Amino acid sequence: MYWYSKQTLVNIETEKIRYDQIYPVKVVVAGIQLHLHGFVDSGNRLEDPFSRRAVMFIDMTDVGNQFPDSLVRFTKQNAHSVEDLPERFAGRLTMIPFRTVGAKQHFLWALRPDEVIVYDKAQPYTCSHVLLGLSYTPLSDRRDYNCLLHPKMMQQKKQTS
Repeated sequence: MYWYSKQTLVNIETEKIRYDQIYPVKVVVAGIQLHLHGFVDSGNRLEDPFSRRAVMFIDMTDVGNQFPDSLVRFTKQNAHSVEDLPERFAGRLTMIPFRTVGAKQHFLWALRPDEVIVYDKAQPYTCSHVLLGLSYTPLSDRRDYNCLLHPKMMQQKKQTS
């Protein structure tokens, strides 16, 4: 009985810690407003090699329906023709090289947002110099978050007024 009770309390505490690390996030890109739940991924060190912008990942399996179909097709299928790309996304897309453990080098489509605001204890923080990496693989099996925040975003957060 003691062991079971202790295990239950440990599991509850683990879940509490996990949910304490999930932040409300507001993203605005090309007139599209997304309200996300972000988890700080301490292992995420991905940056654009040219601009040095931190890359946060958004789960397109969850929020992709809020973007134009042509943008989703273009970024999901790694198309090379920009003819169908909506004009409001022109100049916002970039391709970022990255590697994962046990895999070859890949490329990730990313968008330059107009605004990213992370809410920490109801305080809004503007995160500038960030890119939105478009992930077509679910980020959470429990669906408790739909974006992965770069640790640099939390270190350099600047309170908005």
